Amino acid sequence: MNKGSKLSENCVSLSQDTGEALEKIQNEVTLISDSTAQIATAIEEQSMVTEEVSKNVVRISELSIDSENDSLEATTLSAELLNQVSDQQMLVKQFKK
Repeated sequence: MNKGSKLSENCVSLSQDTGEALEKIQNEVTLISDSTAQIATAIEEQSMVTEEVSKNVVRISELSIDSENDSLEATTLSAELLNQVSDQQMLVKQFKK
């Protein structure tokens, strides 16, 4: 009987230890789950920021191309204006003679 009582006590002790271990495991799983949710949220936010940056880079590229085209057009117009000024100077010289 004494042996059976000891075995029962041992069994109860092991059951309590197992229960405590399972509770710790459950707490750790909850922490991991919370961390995973936070990581997923951070990844989603980073993805949105990356997409916004990408859109801005494309827009900057487009604006750079527009600026280059405008500069080329301004250069062409300046050359034409210079030619017209030169032509007018020649006409003025003819009238002065």
